Amino acid sequence: MILAFLNGQQMLPNLLDTGVTSIFCYNDMVAIGALKASHELGISVPQELSLIGFDGIDMSRYVTPPLTTVCQPMLELGSYATQMLLDLLQDKTVENRVLSPWLVKRGSSAAPGSYHKF
Repeated sequence: MILAFLNGQQMLPNLLDTGVTSIFCYNDMVAIGALKASHELGISVPQELSLIGFDGIDMSRYVTPPLTTVCQPMLELGSYATQMLLDLLQDKTVENRVLSPWLVKRGSSAAPGSYHKF
């Protein structure tokens, strides 16, 4: 978890050099690291940069601003994974399942054009 947070902090300056106005991070801890780096660099989120995470971890709602995130159905995911593992151990066939994530809009993102470039 700490490594993902540090990755978010370290990657932000390189991405800003490319002129991005929004970043979709591969998990919430990376997004939280990028949020901290934004604050340290004086970049206003979401006015100058939108940040979105992926996971829906509890911490995402407690940072400032609260993190927009894509949530996964964790209980369903765990339940299906457990059942699939038990089936495999009994030499049963298993099928892939597709679970639908959902977007939780919070304060770290804004619509394109509603903020200015830095």
